[in-house]
Amino acid sequence: MATSKDLRVSQGLNGVLFFGEDLDDVITGISVSNRLVLGELEKFRSVEKIVDKNVLGYSGTRKNLLKIAHLLKMISAFVSKSRKHYDYFYVPLSVSRLGALKILLAIICSKIFIRVRSIVLHLHRGDFESKYKTMSLPDKLIFRLIFKMSNKILVLDEEQTELFINEFGLHAEVLRNTTDLESQFPSLNDFANNDILYISNFIPEKGYQILVSAFGSIDNDSIKMVMAGKPSLMDDIEYIQSIDDPRISVFGPVIGEEKIGLIKKSGIFVLPSLNEGQPISIIEAICAGLVVIATRVGLVPKMFPPNYPFLVSPGDEKALKSALEHALTLDNDERRKLIDQNRNWYDANFSNRAHQKHLRRIFD
Repeated sequence: MATSKDLRVSQGLNGVLFFGEDLDDVITGISVSNRLVLGELEKFRSVEKIVDKNVLGYSGTRKNLLKIAHLLKMISAFVSKSRKHYDYFYVPLSVSRLGALKILLAIICSKIFIRVRSIVLHLHRGDFESKYKTMSLPDKLIFRLIFKMSNKILVLDEEQTELFINEFGLHAEVLRNTTDLESQFPSLNDFANNDILYISNFIPEKGYQILVSAFGSIDNDSIKMVMAGKPSLMDDIEYIQSIDDPRISVFGPVIGEEKIGLIKKSGIFVLPSLNEGQPISIIEAICAGLVVIATRVGLVPKMFPPNYPFLVSPGDEKALKSALEHALTLDNDERRKLIDQNRNWYDANFSNRAHQKHLRRIFD
């Protein structure tokens, strides 16, 4: 029996054409989100991809030559799909100049070589408005052209929709992030231990140095903290290597079973970022039933129920230490009430079911 997906294909509509970075090349919150979206789309629509290879790890002339080669390969990919029809051209939006230029070129190619009913952008950041205000005039022009040539943009929260509707006349819909680890935590476990977990990149914007300092000032030899991530700058590598607190264990990037294992062994998750959108690491921690300590940045406060007690100001080491000490002294009843409230909020806003419902409405 033919499915609705089969019928669309038989009618000459190939569903969705995706343009973006190779999802196997990078491990970031954005790449995880893109994988989840495409995985769900493939359940009810056919999906084709034009992959934009990144040039991380290269420099100088070789890096520039690779950029040119990838652009030519992208154009060639559109030419090879000449006269094909798609319901949607789906593009994650980059806020860098080079990334925006590639997206603009990709949209122009889509209009020249193929037929697309709707161009859908996906913004994974919570700080686009502030970034746009400080952009140079040429950069603003690039984004205005992108928005003018597109039909819709997906954003992380309702408060972002007004900017695109009022400033750019672009239809905006909300698609919150979710996690691919939900099946690993079907029910909330009783995380009775007070082990602390940090999973993110080791870069200054994540506030990890503030966390190390705040944790180090707590006079308690029985507590432990695991930090996992990837440093990108030599200063961060040197800082990580200089940590001499025996209560702190440092790991490289973790994925899959290793990541799940660390979450299951922990009771408190901390992300003291100076800037964020809607981090998937927080969604994972809430889903798993950890007490979460985070900062009031970006869309993070809206990831928790009203009056959540473990949000602190970014960069405030004293407040972070106080929140850590508070979390460490929660009794079982207090902990259970907190994580139950968080999980109910997760179920309504960030669960796989909520994500699937919104995604099918957007791409149906």
